[in-house]
Amino acid sequence: LLGGRGSQFEPAGSGDPGHVASAIRMGAGLAAMQPARENWIGPFWIRWELPAKILDVELEVVASIGLDIKPGDDLASVDGVDVLHSTRDEILRLLQQWQGQLSIQRVALSAIRQGAREAL
Repeated sequence: LLGGRGSQFEPAGSGDPGHVASAIRMGAGLAAMQPARENWIGPFWIRWELPAKILDVELEVVASIGLDIKPGDDLASVDGVDVLHSTRDEILRLLQQWQGQLSIQRVALSAIRQGAREAL
C-alpha cells in the first residue's frame, strides 16, 4: 500500500499471553461457525475485506502483551503467513492455531490524503 508501514509483533510483557492467545484461538473457532462481515476475535474487532481490517481493539489487552495494533490497521500476516490477500476462512483457520505472532500494515494519514487528492 502506498505509504504503508509494516510492523511485526509478538506477545510479551506483563500481560498474560496465554490467556490472550486462547481467547484469539477460541474467538476464531466461534467466528468460523457464524458467517459474518465482522467479528470479535479475542481483543480485535475485524472486518472481513481484503485485506482484513482491524476496526476496534481492546487497547489495554494488546498493550499488556506488547502489541501495537490500532483501529484502521490491516492484518498482514499470522505466524509468518501473509494474509493480505487471504479470505476470511483462511485467516480464521490460521488464528485457530495462533502461535503468537501478528503483523499489521498501517497506512499513513498523509498517504490517504494524497490518494484522495489524486482521485479528485
